[in-house]
Amino acid sequence: MAVSIAGRVGACDDTWSYLNDPRMPAMEHGWKLHVSARPGDLDAVTRLVLPVLSRHICHAKFARDPETLRRLNSGAVSTGAVGKAITVYPLAGTVVEVARDLAAALRDREGPRIVSDRRVDPRAPVYYRYGPFTGEYRTGRSGRLESVMTGPDGRVFDGLAVGRYRCPPWAEDPFTTSSGQDDGPTAPGLGGGRYTVTAGIARAPRGNVYRALDRTLGRPVVVKQARAFVGEDETGTDARHRLRNEHAVLTALDGVPGVPRALDYFAHHSDEYLVLSDCGDRDLRRDVLRDGPYRDDGIRPERALSVLAARLLGVLDAVHGRDVVVCDLKPDNVVLDDSGPGHCHVIDFGISEWEGTGPGGATPGYSEPVLRATGPAAPADDHYALGATLFFAATGMDPVIVDGDHAVNRDRTLACLEWALPGRAHRAIRASITGLLSFDPAVRTAAADRLRTGTAPTVRRPARPRVDGDLLDEIIEHTTAYCVREAHAVVDPVRAAHLAVPTSIDVYGGTSGLGLELLHHTHRPHVRSTVTTLARWTARQSRNLPPGLYTGSTGVALFLAEAGSATGPRPKPETDADARSPHPVLPDRAPDGGPPEADLIAGVAGVGLGRLLLARHALRSGDPHAAERHLAVAA
Repeated sequence: MAVSIAGRVGACDDTWSYLNDPRMPAMEHGWKLHVSARPGDLDAVTRLVLPVLSRHICHAKFARDPETLRRLNSGAVSTGAVGKAITVYPLAGTVVEVARDLAAALRDREGPRIVSDRRVDPRAPVYYRYGPFTGEYRTGRSGRLESVMTGPDGRVFDGLAVGRYRCPPWAEDPFTTSSGQDDGPTAPGLGGGRYTVTAGIARAPRGNVYRALDRTLGRPVVVKQARAFVGEDETGTDARHRLRNEHAVLTALDGVPGVPRALDYFAHHSDEYLVLSDCGDRDLRRDVLRDGPYRDDGIRPERALSVLAARLLGVLDAVHGRDVVVCDLKPDNVVLDDSGPGHCHVIDFGISEWEGTGPGGATPGYSEPVLRATGPAAPADDHYALGATLFFAATGMDPVIVDGDHAVNRDRTLACLEWALPGRAHRAIRASITGLLSFDPAVRTAAADRLRTGTAPTVRRPARPRVDGDLLDEIIEHTTAYCVREAHAVVDPVRAAHLAVPTSIDVYGGTSGLGLELLHHTHRPHVRSTVTTLARWTARQSRNLPPGLYTGSTGVALFLAEAGSATGPRPKPETDADARSPHPVLPDRAPDGGPPEADLIAGVAGVGLGRLLLARHALRSGDPHAAERHLAVAA
């Protein structure tokens, strides 16, 4: 529905509809409110909220339609986005009054819990937290832009909404003496105090997973949470329905070796919890990343790929014998134990089908390539996921998913497998995985039969892609053209106005890195003019940058200098004023606030290298004074 209030300025982008109040003063950060809603209730909730906002000075934004809210509530965007149907930015000092009015208007309404916030009133889906009103970003340790807030004393606090409530040290919670509430279980424990949480396993939008102690029986257990209304689809199915499905499936699988046992199921407030037997703390993904891939070369018999394959297939056979299809086999859902080589459990049956019925879903690269458009899943579908899981065990890589064509992705995956498992020792398991990754269910079933009996398979090897100089030129031409298109998209002012996070300008993940790469290809069509445009745009941007080479101002300066030499006059000539930049020339701390580091990415080694490159450029450009300044910093 269209949102409007007399006197407010409306705008919209791909996600939000905005109502800006011209009376609202500029505020970089402060207390803001969120209204949670289910997708089907968005229009009704909006109609209730608009009259409240019309009585207060505030900015606001609304999920632009139910489908957008469904995406936000799925958790696919981020944990911090779940539930945030409407955001209100009140005038300083009015947040409590606005919150109470909203809570009164929305009494007994339902919506996903907003885990980054505190609840204003347990009877209404209105939440609050201290956060950014406008965007201030810095480049963090990973090279990505991080939302930050700078306090009155200069201290910097992370502005990103995460899976728990946080408040900067300079802000005093206005609700602590009134009705601010936290949702969720409290001491002494879950399940009426029976289960005491001992550790966290995973934090996820749809619910967390914990290790706990069953105080009644004195044994360790795993507790899975499903949050109400999160991941809700058009039919009303949400995370709780998937957890109920897992409970039903595990009940049907009771006594099957290699799967967890369902021990208990209970509700706490609107969330639901499944208690499982503890299968261990080492999943296949972590195992491969820590100890390396599985092989059949005899060097490490305890990590034989064929043994792991046989064990996993044995578990799948037992599961299929109870008329269950896993539908989500992948490395994260294979838990290993120390009872013997290849001993494993299959976990996470939330989207599994029992007797042909389940909530649906798939994981790209594993179960999704053979997901059926209609009809129930079949055991052969799990065999494809088994092949993909064994591919990961052998290579440490997920299957290729970059192409829109599943066949292209599968063929590239098999090409990787051939390079990873060369020679006669791996011929049998390589052929088995190739058969399991067939799109023909009959071929997959036959490959599983041969793996089960140890019969040597005969599978046609996939054709290797042509690798020669012409292919390399084709790849470079294609990639350069793509980079040119992306550069023009970056500088498009219409696109920039709709971005929630501004485009980075550093080398690691921003325009300077893109520009420095394009400078190697100025002989190709449109590259030279694109670099000039990109450099001019980069020079006009104002960013809070550290001094690093890859993640800071040193790399940006290097790009602008090199762009000026390659394409004409420098977009931003260096002057003495530029030399006295407000940005520090050397890092005084790491991106996380710790002591400065010595690395090339964000530390002093990178700054030194960058300054040496800038000095060389200055000398070539006939500017010895600038060269001396750069060399002095490098020294």
